[in-house]
Amino acid sequence: MRSEPTILERRSGQALLDMYSARHKIDGADFGDRPDLTFFADAQYCAVEITSLLPSDVHHTIKTFFQKLYRNNISIGKIVIPIEPDMWIKAAIERKWKSVQKYDNFSTLTNLSLLIHRPGILADCIDYDEDGFINALRYGHSRSSHGFLNVLYWSGTRVVNLVKADKPVPDRIVDVTNGYPAWVVWSHISERSKTQAALDGKPIAFDVPAEHTRIVQPMTPEFIGHQPMMPVKDLHILFEFGDQS
Repeated sequence: MRSEPTILERRSGQALLDMYSARHKIDGADFGDRPDLTFFADAQYCAVEITSLLPSDVHHTIKTFFQKLYRNNISIGKIVIPIEPDMWIKAAIERKWKSVQKYDNFSTLTNLSLLIHRPGILADCIDYDEDGFINALRYGHSRSSHGFLNVLYWSGTRVVNLVKADKPVPDRIVDVTNGYPAWVVWSHISERSKTQAALDGKPIAFDVPAEHTRIVQPMTPEFIGHQPMMPVKDLHILFEFGDQS
């Protein structure tokens, strides 16, 4: 059990409280664990579990892969990440529902909702508040199985209640003729002063060998067996493990 919520858990939870306070009197808000947030809305007890949209294994890969390269004195690498928010949210919902049922106090939890926040990593590269992105989340939610009272999403800008529609969300059209959609995250790892001088206002072409490249395998069935479709402009993220001044 952790003792403190993460920064994004606290920010998303506070955004939820702010949304509720526009229509309800909020009392006794408390960030804890199992559940992550509890409060009273007009004297009615509410409990909220909070989790990240990005799968933990993807997040772990992003962090550890670049760290491994750095430890081996390799300064340039890249990771290819499939764009599949509908699969991410379905996995997050069902994983969290399975988890909460193991809580010692599960039988006493009432009005239990799930709040999913945008990932912290890649925050400057992806528009988590774009309507198409949120519609993909609605699609993923419509295909998930859980017992939460509500499933909500914090985009970093707003809290959206991903209400399951009376009618099924239309199936998405998946065209992988040219490959499945993916982000490419580059890392140029070195001392801050040297890296910043190299990146400031100057386009850099990195030649990254296959052994310094990690491709995250997609969860979407239609993507499996196809190659990722690379974006026109690769994304550059600065990982600073050298100079910490």
